Formats: sequence, structure tokens, C-alpha cells
Amino acid sequence: HLVGAFIGGALGVALALLATRWLATHATELIPRVGELGIDLPILAFALIASTLAGLIAGVAPAARMTRTGPARTIIASRGVIGGLGTLGRTVVVFEVALCALLLCGSGLLLRSSNAIFARGIGVPTDGIHLANVELVTARYDSSATVTAFWAQLLDRLRSRPEVAAASVAAGVPSQAAPTGFIRVQGLESERAFAGYRVVDDDYLRAIGLQLKRGRSFDARDTQGATRTVVINDEMARRYWPGQDPIGRIVHATSTEQLETPTGAPPLTVIGIVSTVRHFGYESDPIPEMYVSMRQMPARTRYMSVIARGPTELSQLLRTEIARLDPGIAPEIR
Repeated sequence: HLVGAFIGGALGVALALLATRWLATHATELIPRVGELGIDLPILAFALIASTLAGLIAGVAPAARMTRTGPARTIIASRGVIGGLGTLGRTVVVFEVALCALLLCGSGLLLRSSNAIFARGIGVPTDGIHLANVELVTARYDSSATVTAFWAQLLDRLRSRPEVAAASVAAGVPSQAAPTGFIRVQGLESERAFAGYRVVDDDYLRAIGLQLKRGRSFDARDTQGATRTVVINDEMARRYWPGQDPIGRIVHATSTEQLETPTGAPPLTVIGIVSTVRHFGYESDPIPEMYVSMRQMPARTRYMSVIARGPTELSQLLRTEIARLDPGIAPEIR
């Protein structure tokens, strides 16, 4: 019994190790800090203790019976029952088989649901994307000009490297939270509409893999002081302008931009429509989202995610280029 228990425990540890490695590779958007999962000494000690107790408990009853009747009589008596078990033993076996069947059915349903969730994706290709979360909090970045200069220099450095296919910065990338608040849509003043709000640079759509479905993205025309513009996702277009063309329509981000100007949230002109992203994970439902240019909102760009896409490992490159501009920054890279 002890040998069987130890073999079962070893197989359980091996399966747990394989499962944690698989989760660390395939479930980064579903499980926070999944990369920290692993098998350590306390877990191995628990598996050893559990296996030992299981073997001892399973062997107590046969050992006690053999002590009372003797080995020969026990073997002879066992021929009259299925597998050497009495009524109680047969009942336990039936219960164990039923429990195993229940667990297998539940596991099968869980795997089928998980596969269905993973199959629908989040709306952007995640292969080859590296993210570095950077916060500019020191006195060195005391103005919009110094903040904007840092991002511009960092992007120039990254885009000059041949191994980087695209680079961008944004506040609120897929799998990360971003402000979501009420908006006022022209023609729907009586409706309590809402949308997500994300600040991005001009190359964000290409770097993250968003598809531009209509209109245009941000470019040199969208500067601070120019007419405010906004790019929306197709879920927002479908919900608030069904059967209409949203290009050129006006929307106000009343929750997130109410205090930006003395007169309240400024009007934003829709210039483009992009594909919808499940920003909050595979299992989340799509919601209306709006993207604004970081050039028109420089005060909001002190905490950004640096996005680098390429066919090779770019984590060390991100650390190196950020440290060259400011050794005091400790980016969180994944």
C-alpha cells in the first residue's frame, strides 16, 4: 500500500509541475501573477506526508484482519467475495468509482469551457508582444514637456532597433485596467452612456494589432491645441450609432475629462473605428471603448505601458533602453 501511495504521490507532483508550466505559458491573461506558480519544498513535503498517510490508512484494515485470523485463513476467506472484499469493502469501491466518474465529468466540462474561452481570443494577437509598465514620478518629470520628451526618445530608440517590428506607448493595454466612465453622445443626451477611456500614441494600433475598420488613426494633425479627436471601437459604434456612420460625430468623456478645461469635458470628434478588444480577459464581454491621442492629453501620460512587438525576446532590450534614458526607473516587464 505504501509503495502504491508513493507512486501515486510522485505522479501527482509530476502532473502538477506540468500543469503549472502550461498555465505560466497559456494563462497569463486569465490568472494574475501566474508566472509565480511552481512546486517548492513545502508542497513536496505535503505530498510526501499525504502519500504516507494514505498508504498507512489503506493498509490498516487488511493488516488488522490478518492479525486476527492469520494469513492462510484470510486468503481462503477472500475467495468468496469479489476482489477479496466484504460488503463494506464493495460499498467503498462503488463509492470510489462514482466519485471518480463525477470528477472526470466535471474536469471534462471545465476543459471544454476553458477551450471555448481561449478559442475566441481577446481580439488582438498576443504572440511576440512585450510590455513594460513605466511610471515617471521623480522631480525630473515636472512638466508635460519633459514627460513627452522621455516617451519620444524611448520610442525613437526602440524603433531604430531592427529586432523591433513596432513600438508604442499607451495607458491601458489589453489585460490592464483603464478608466471607464459616463459619456455624452450627440443625439443621445438623455441616455446614460458609458465607455472605456485609453490614451495611446500614433503607432498603437499597429503595435498592439488592432484593425482599423473605417476612418483614420491618429497622426501629426492631432496635436495639443488642435480639434480634439477620438477613435472608437466597433462595439461603441454599434451600440450608440446603430445603422449610422459615427465618423464626424461628437462625444464628450464626461467622467474622465470633466475637469480638463474650465468649461467641462471638451467635444471629441470621431475620426476612426477599430476592432473590439476584450480588455478584461478572455471571459469578459466586449464593452464600448474610446482611444484619445497622448499628444492631446500630455498631462495623463506619466504612467504608461511601453509596447514592443518582435519575433525575438525583447525584455532585456526594454530594460536596457529605459535604463539608458533614466537609470532610476524600475520597469515591470512581461
